[in-house]
Amino acid sequence: MKKALMGLLALAVLAPSLAWSTGQIGEILLYKGEKMVIFSEPLEYYFSQKNPRPEFIPGGQYCTASWRGYQGTWKIENGSLYLVSINVSPCGSEKKDFPLSKIFTNKKSPILADWFT
Repeated sequence: MKKALMGLLALAVLAPSLAWSTGQIGEILLYKGEKMVIFSEPLEYYFSQKNPRPEFIPGGQYCTASWRGYQGTWKIENGSLYLVSINVSPCGSEKKDFPLSKIFTNKKSPILADWFT
């Protein structure tokens, strides 16, 4: 019985290290002339019942590194965060922009991310 419990304990400790997962493609942040990668997803906070997630057009190849199906480009200007563009082909070799007007009607780009702090 003791050997069985030790075996289960060892399996519980080692099993997570045996799992493989793909890291997600980060968002792009433009700040003070530099291009950085961030792993926060500000646009995800916008989507809700009131603001449903659009059906993103597959712009290229889907991959396990982009389960959300897009990569946002953001900038910080005058202390505020703005959405500049959405690439719906983050795994592809060519960028394919999704029109921001399909999410934010009656707003001009860049979009002030007033839903995110």
